[in-house]
Amino acid sequence: MLLKDIKEEIQRYRQIQERLNELRPKEIAGFLEIKHKGNKAQYYHCKWNSVTGKKECYYIKKSNAKLARDLAWKYYHKKIEKYVSQRLSRLEVLFKEYEKEDLDSIYENLPKARRQLFNPIIATKKKSLEEWLCIEYQAMIYGDRDLIQTQKGDLVRSKSEKILADLFFSLKIPYKYECPLVINERIVAYPDFTFFNPRTQQEIYWEHFGMMDTPEYANRALEKLRIYANYNILPGQNLIVSFESNKHGPDFQAIKKLIDSLLIESL
Repeated sequence: MLLKDIKEEIQRYRQIQERLNELRPKEIAGFLEIKHKGNKAQYYHCKWNSVTGKKECYYIKKSNAKLARDLAWKYYHKKIEKYVSQRLSRLEVLFKEYEKEDLDSIYENLPKARRQLFNPIIATKKKSLEEWLCIEYQAMIYGDRDLIQTQKGDLVRSKSEKILADLFFSLKIPYKYECPLVINERIVAYPDFTFFNPRTQQEIYWEHFGMMDTPEYANRALEKLRIYANYNILPGQNLIVSFESNKHGPDFQAIKKLIDSLLIESL
């Protein structure tokens, strides 16, 4: 996108150059000086004497007002011409630099097998929701435990995750289940659900913690939230969190409010 913008700006400045050539001022030696007498401007035609090295100025009478206009236009034209020339030169250098290799191509030119191992550091080229959904990923390896199929056809780990997935599906909210999130070179997280906002080019994550009355599980959940917070993945911003325990099942009324306020409005 930036390369296109630079190219359009180069074209615009070239058109200005053409216009300047069409409106080139008359060849008049010297320059215009303006002095004020009260609220009245007085115009002088000035030149440098090549013999004495001194400036010589001659008052321009009203009857010769065209000379003052021509000298003023000459000055303005010269300033604009210099500015356009310098700006065009810089834009052309910038265009050549960006044309060599842009930020998008560094990631996109990697082999597919390598790209599947991680996400780019930043969202470079604007991508649509459809493009985001088409990006392949390797979900977490499940092991031998029983899995539950959702209406969309995904295999999830728990009944609560199935209810959530089916709720997103019924509301036509596209998601990815356990899509890897590369936090740094040592940490890869697998949020339960990942959503994408094509307007902001940002992902939103949803974690459902289902066994909060189990101390070991609760400690792992808190550690995961701590890691997220350290990397600016924060509840209420780009992270949505829901909980349950054996004694307290998921509060789907509260979950629906979270979807309405933090997800649907964001997407």
